[in-house]
Amino acid sequence: MLKQRREAVERVAADFRKLEAAADMAAFLGAECLRTMIDARAKANLPINTGLSEIQMVMDATADLVRVRQKLIEAHAALAQLPASIGVRSFGDESECPPMASAEPARPVHLKVVA
Repeated sequence: MLKQRREAVERVAADFRKLEAAADMAAFLGAECLRTMIDARAKANLPINTGLSEIQMVMDATADLVRVRQKLIEAHAALAQLPASIGVRSFGDESECPPMASAEPARPVHLKVVA
């Protein structure tokens, strides 16, 4: 039974690391897209209000992606406690799971576009 528990922990940890990486990449791509949208408007010499509502939508979506990443950080801390509670000791490489700076969640990041 311990073998199955260890395997379950390993499968969850592997998939969770992939999810964290995907969330990081999605937030990065959202921010990059915002930069590109603003830069493209400026380089095309378009009025400042061109595409403003679309930029706002992408900005809101990017902020949501950052909030998703924050939730994953919180889940990571909770999941790190789970193996010991089901009898799986000294799981994985400690270097893959850096210590959390605090038990309190970090303040959410608020993005604003300034015209």
